[in-house]
Amino acid sequence: MKPKLLLSLALVLSGLAGCCSAPGSFRSRMSQVAVAALPKGVQQTQFAYIGDVQTAKGTCHVAVQSLILSDMMAPRGEPTRLLLFSDKARLVAVYQADFDTSAWPLWCTGSCIYLAGFSSLHFGDSVNHKIPPSPRLARLFAGTNETPTGNVIDFSNGPLNPVLTREKRYGSSGGLNDDPWKLRH
Repeated sequence: MKPKLLLSLALVLSGLAGCCSAPGSFRSRMSQVAVAALPKGVQQTQFAYIGDVQTAKGTCHVAVQSLILSDMMAPRGEPTRLLLFSDKARLVAVYQADFDTSAWPLWCTGSCIYLAGFSSLHFGDSVNHKIPPSPRLARLFAGTNETPTGNVIDFSNGPLNPVLTREKRYGSSGGLNDDPWKLRH
């Protein structure tokens, strides 16, 4: 082959390799930051990047984290955590599923994160600091002793101002014939 053709081919291939490695490298940096923020005796068992959300403060990169308490004879799992990162892989916000719900983030679209089924989440720093429900969701649960649960977290007001709501969305709310705005007892 001609030297110019070989050089051109090498440059193109090296450029493609650089493009392919960047997302993995960013994901690795996010995972390292997430692990570094864990308290002693807690171990990360899963870290999955699920997409991006558009907020009033810009784009946040979203990851799901599973943890165990490692200083036990039989390690016990912790509730799922939802992590939001900046473009520089800085941890911006941490949210955790309530013990009595099984929040599992599925995908991101626009400013929303869709969950598997109905759940309740709180800010990572306090179980008493819950993600507030939307006005419509609050009205749905008014007069009940139940904690509002939803299948969508809306971050349009920023990464630190989420709102829990419900949407009829196949794969998240229970099916095409499901009415997410009807309480089941």
